[in-house]
Formats: sequence, structure tokens, C-alpha cells
Amino acid sequence: MSARIIWCLCAGFALLVGSCAAGTDSAQQPRTLGPLAVLEDPAQGESTSLGGTGRVHVTERCVELEVAETGARRLLAWRSAQVEWDSGAITFIRADGDRLTIKAGDAVTVSGEDLVGDEPVERRVRWVAEPDASCARDVFVVHDARRVEPS
Repeated sequence: MSARIIWCLCAGFALLVGSCAAGTDSAQQPRTLGPLAVLEDPAQGESTSLGGTGRVHVTERCVELEVAETGARRLLAWRSAQVEWDSGAITFIRADGDRLTIKAGDAVTVSGEDLVGDEPVERRVRWVAEPDASCARDVFVVHDARRVEPS
């Protein structure tokens, strides 16, 4: 075999290995979820339980809803198939497929389900991003959200 053919084969092999390695690295980079509490959930099915209406509070560790009627704070947990964190904003895919951007101070109404209800139910929860211990203990899993006019 000539030196030129060997050189071409080696160069081709190096390019192949390099492109495979580059694809592997980028595929393994985790997405950033910021302060979001996120459950591993394909977002199939929805609950119509009202979580409340109020203002969204975003800190370095938590995203909470201050319920307008009571002033109580609820930790908002999100289903992994419906949410992204992007530079201080939540991009949420609504039940109808539309995208909703939610930022600190926005007034929203959320529906979904309480993580812990009045009656004990065995539930397997797998967190993609676990809630911080400093966040509100009243956890509400958001299935849908809509922006409302501030009151």
C-alpha cells in the first residue's frame, strides 16, 4: 500500500473519531434548570385542580406562587416535558401546546395537582431537579398555566 493511501485512511479515521467524540460531548451536556423544581414526567394527562392565582416569585433557589387570596406561598414544581429555564425566564408549554414565558412578578393562574394531598397516596416521584430545602413546603405540580391581569 502506498504512503499516500495510508495517510488518507489515517486522516479519514481521525476525522471520524473526532466527529463522534464531538457529538458525544454535546449530547451529554445537561440542560440548565436554574431554580426550577422539575419532576421527570412526560406530561401525559392533566389535572384540573386549581393551584391558585397570584404573583410568581423567583429567587436563586426557588420559583414560588404567592396566592393572592391568602398570601401563602406555594412551591411550583414543573413536569420535565413542559418546561425550560432561559436566562431568568420560565418557558412553559401549555396544555394546548402554546408556549408561555413566565418571569418574576408575573400574575398567573396555575392548574395541576398537589404533590401531597389530604389523603396519603403512594406516589413515586423522580426529580430531575430537586426542590431546595429553603423553598416553600407546599408543592404544587403545574400542568397548565395562564397569565392574568394584575389585580
